[in-house]
This record gives sequence, C-alpha cells and structure tokens, in this order.
Amino acid sequence: MVDLRLAVVFLAAALVFVLVVSGLLVVIYHCGFSYILM
Repeated sequence: MVDLRLAVVFLAAALVFVLVVSGLLVVIYHCGFSYILM
C-alpha cells in the first residue's frame, strides 16, 4: 500500500515544478519577444 502522505507530497512537488517551468517559459517568451521588437 502506498503512503498517502508520500503521494500528496509527490503531487504537490510535481504541481510546483510545472508551475515554475511554465512561469519561466512565459518570462523567457516575453523577454525574447520584446528583445526582438527592440
């Protein structure tokens, strides 16, 4: 049987990882776009 707390921690870590990666991609996209416009 899988420990429920371990599963919750894993899901929370995965969610935070996805949010951080998507946030970085958005920042890089906007910075690169404005850099090209300059």
